[in-house]
Amino acid sequence: MGLILDARDINSIEDYLQGIEKYAPRTIYRGVAKTSYGLVARVGRDRENLDEDEMQRIEKDIIGDFKRMCIPYLSTEYLGREPHNDFEWMALAQHHGVPTRLLDWTSNLLVALFFAVEKHQDENGLVYAINGEFSQIELGTSKSPWELQRMHLYSPRHISQRVRAQSSLFTVQKHPNRRYDMGSKTIYKVNIPAHLKDEFAHRLRSFGIAYNNLFPNLDGIGKELNHKYEVRS
Repeated sequence: MGLILDARDINSIEDYLQGIEKYAPRTIYRGVAKTSYGLVARVGRDRENLDEDEMQRIEKDIIGDFKRMCIPYLSTEYLGREPHNDFEWMALAQHHGVPTRLLDWTSNLLVALFFAVEKHQDENGLVYAINGEFSQIELGTSKSPWELQRMHLYSPRHISQRVRAQSSLFTVQKHPNRRYDMGSKTIYKVNIPAHLKDEFAHRLRSFGIAYNNLFPNLDGIGKELNHKYEVRS
């Protein structure tokens, strides 16, 4: 993994923006609600002892079930069209909570901050920012996600409203049950103090960064109303 820069705890959204713009401009961002959350794809968490064949079997079973079960809902989530390849299937599944080998990122630093402050108000959050050039997966590729030998960046078509709303990007690597190997890239980490999470969340809503905008469907409206009326899940 490349150089890791730990920022001092910040005191305002302006501190956050200035730090990001100074150390990690023109990059990708990932917000997490706990500092203990590392860069490991969800499907690989707690499966670090599985070998490559076992991991692929589990992943293919999950994606196969998702393809089979989601068909009736594509008319609303995907304009009635099926994804073109397994990368698009994974992106669609990932945005609906299905564990895949994709790791979520965004090109919008305020969206990343939202995901760092939305939950676990009693613990510090964290925003990862990464500088550097990435090998990219071409749109419409016929390659399989299971063929990759090194980490790639995947910028999907706007296959769902959530992908567009969240300015979504993904990284994908050969072994999803290992921490992401960023090679020589610099990883910048911004700590978000727990006592400022609610204040930051309120400020972000004034910028239009809220559940109902990032999750533009009835579920997003429900989450935003739970937050507005202080109903904690």
